[in-house]
Amino acid sequence: MRLSIMFSVTLLVIVIISIFLSSCAYLLSNIVSGSGNMTYTAKVYINGMPKKMVEDLSLSAGEEVIYSGSFSAKFSVQSVPKYEVPYTDFKNLFNGIGEYSIVMPPANSIEISSKITLSYSTDTTVSASEITFEFEDKNFPLSENKFYIVFDFLSDSYDGTVAVIPYSKAYKFTIKTSKREYVNVFEVERYRLISENIGGTYQCVFIGEKGKTYTFESSGYQKTIAVPQDTDKDGEIVDLSG
Repeated sequence: MRLSIMFSVTLLVIVIISIFLSSCAYLLSNIVSGSGNMTYTAKVYINGMPKKMVEDLSLSAGEEVIYSGSFSAKFSVQSVPKYEVPYTDFKNLFNGIGEYSIVMPPANSIEISSKITLSYSTDTTVSASEITFEFEDKNFPLSENKFYIVFDFLSDSYDGTVAVIPYSKAYKFTIKTSKREYVNVFEVERYRLISENIGGTYQCVFIGEKGKTYTFESSGYQKTIAVPQDTDKDGEIVDLSG
């Protein structure tokens, strides 16, 4: 009888420990061994092109447009610099700038300053136009260790904004077209992107949010998608290729 009770107690302790370790596994997997720091993952994207770029390219077809850009950023916790992204050049504006791992103490907010430069022209112009946006230190709440940094450029605004969207609240749209062309995304206001050749497929990415409705339009094709607030999906493909 005593042996049976001892066995039951031992089994109960093992179960409790297993549950505890399981619930902590995700957190522990992101803590840098021996340092007490946490690894945060930031994925950087551009939503749309600024009004000046839209205006300058208004008479050009999407397949005629040539562009490139550069990006830099600094991440701080409680005003103490923790991570810096040096100037990084990129050629694809609308399929993500990059993914960065940031090691810093666990925090509930992060300060980000950034700079982005866009250079663009068409195959019929001689020189490229260039516009630069600098975003000063701004504090963003952190609710999880994986998030998107999104540069938002509306078609009717000369300015841009920066948003930090937790991965669990974001929704990634991968929009596919039959060729390199303009893609319009509507969520109250308009964003304009260009599909790019990625591994033989023409596509662009728009980072939206769960609980919102978006309309996608390109070359006469249109789709409206309402994203449920409680969906388990983190994104989907929008086929506008015909």
